[in-house]
Amino acid sequence: MKRSIIVLLVLFVFKGYSQNFTSKGKVEFDMITNIDGFQEYNAILYFNEEYSKFTFKHKETKSDTIITSIDEKNSSLHVRKIDTSSNSIFLNLKLRELYTLTPKATVLEKNNSLSWELIEEQKAIGKLICYKAMCNFRGRSYIAWYSPEIPLPYGPWKFNGLPGLILEVYDTKKEVYFSMINIVVPYNENKTGLKGNEEIISRDVLKKQTDESLKRRDKELEERAKRIEASSGKEVSIKINRIEQVRNKGIELD
Repeated sequence: MKRSIIVLLVLFVFKGYSQNFTSKGKVEFDMITNIDGFQEYNAILYFNEEYSKFTFKHKETKSDTIITSIDEKNSSLHVRKIDTSSNSIFLNLKLRELYTLTPKATVLEKNNSLSWELIEEQKAIGKLICYKAMCNFRGRSYIAWYSPEIPLPYGPWKFNGLPGLILEVYDTKKEVYFSMINIVVPYNENKTGLKGNEEIISRDVLKKQTDESLKRRDKELEERAKRIEASSGKEVSIKINRIEQVRNKGIELD
């Protein structure tokens, strides 16, 4: 039994190794999501012939909270804190390994290939001629515009695999949007892909951990509600109607 546990840990949690690179290009993107409310991000893509790194974080605001709803009947105000920490997507093109780096976890996705359909349609983005492509990815349908004038298969977020740099991409529901606002080529700046001390897990393990965390939280709320109900006196009866937790939608729907 002990041997089986050790094998599972080796499969699902392991250390990374340092992967630094010199960025030869830089693209600044306007990144917008309108999923659980309108959100804007500062986003930059760095790349060379072997690696790309896309970094993004919420744009700074005067307040670090957002009002989500006001319940006048119960005199309650619900607020949600903005996460201003930086997140990154790092792609090792040769190994076909894509890493999502967040303050909480480093998630590895191997063979992160998107099945693009190339469309004979073009438009200019800045001074670059771009061509249209479409794909379905994790619950959304996307339209992308890429430029073969920069023949590298990178793009914002997890988008990659086209015969040119992706400068614009959005889903058909207009809930996710990336648009190039500035591009610098040539460029020269050293970047860290992986520091080498990260504990790396798979996307399946992350989803399992998230599900288990929601279940634990749901159980804690249920037990707390029962204690409060049990502590009420005979003259005052308290009944708590507990609302089930709902996982916020993200860019990925599956």
